[in-house]
Amino acid sequence: MKKESIYLRECTEKMQSPEYAEERRCGMKILAVGRDPTLLVEVCACLAELFPDAEVRREMDALLAGKYVFNHKVDLLIAEIGTRRMNGVQLCRFVRREQPAVCTCV
Repeated sequence: MKKESIYLRECTEKMQSPEYAEERRCGMKILAVGRDPTLLVEVCACLAELFPDAEVRREMDALLAGKYVFNHKVDLLIAEIGTRRMNGVQLCRFVRREQPAVCTCV
């Protein structure tokens, strides 16, 4: 199993755990970033089903996603590796450095 998949599972388990504050889970904001609009819509639908009270947003441009995270509260960032203008790994590294409270995964 890939390291990124393990990290996503750990993030998901953390956010679903009883220890994770209910008020944070209810107001959770998730940003999904990818280059394929069809896949991105499917991923967002799955996330919305998994976290029904969360706000799920999508972005196809990694630089715009980084700008959004910098200017808005985001709890979870999920990025595809091959995104526009910046790859998903670079985006996650940037977000982890600038906004360490955000869970990130590629």
